[in-house]
Amino acid sequence: MGDPQRDLALSEFRSRVTSHYLVEKGIAPHAVHWQAKGEKLPAYSNDQDATKALNRRVELKVILE
Repeated sequence: MGDPQRDLALSEFRSRVTSHYLVEKGIAPHAVHWQAKGEKLPAYSNDQDATKALNRRVELKVILE
């Protein structure tokens, strides 16, 4: 609920930091993909402070091949 460009930059930062952490822990770099959404697709309503905080997140999907 702020400047969309700033929110997207924060989303990208969270995603990159998480990806970097996973690679440091041994996940192959080619197996880690990230995508920033910014204000798009909130998981929870942005009507209350408590639910706004829940939208500041990184979601992971584990795909076993």
